Amino acid sequence: MWLNQRNVMHYGKVEEFVTVVTEAVPKLMSYKQRAQLILGLRARMILELFRKDPPNPQDIQRLLENMNILGQQDAVVEESQANFVALVQTLLKNPYERKHFFQEEFHAQYGSKYDTALQALVGGLVLRLERLLSVPDLSQVMNWYTTSL
Repeated sequence: MWLNQRNVMHYGKVEEFVTVVTEAVPKLMSYKQRAQLILGLRARMILELFRKDPPNPQDIQRLLENMNILGQQDAVVEESQANFVALVQTLLKNPYERKHFFQEEFHAQYGSKYDTALQALVGGLVLRLERLLSVPDLSQVMNWYTTSL
């Protein structure tokens, strides 16, 4: 719901849901899918904080500090994290770069395609979770009952 509405300030709740579910049932998502989704949600939350003028460096730094808590190590994930952290540090230090980024690059890198990718990852997780927790209908229960007699 929040992803469809692009309500970025609630992405933390989505991230919390993803974290709890994937820790309880790790096979619902691969490590890379989980990393993409969690880091993608965090990145959008951090970038949204830059929309305040001036941005609050303490809030941004607090979220940045949580970027490295995924557990496993993967070179691609680590490189992606490092590149994003470098971008954020540049945006914090240089108002000209920040203005340029949000006017010229933000929509290309973090626009509708980015949001669609996040929605697809969450949708896949929810679908696999529904399959795992599927409730049988009455005909399935009756079928199981009659075959057990």
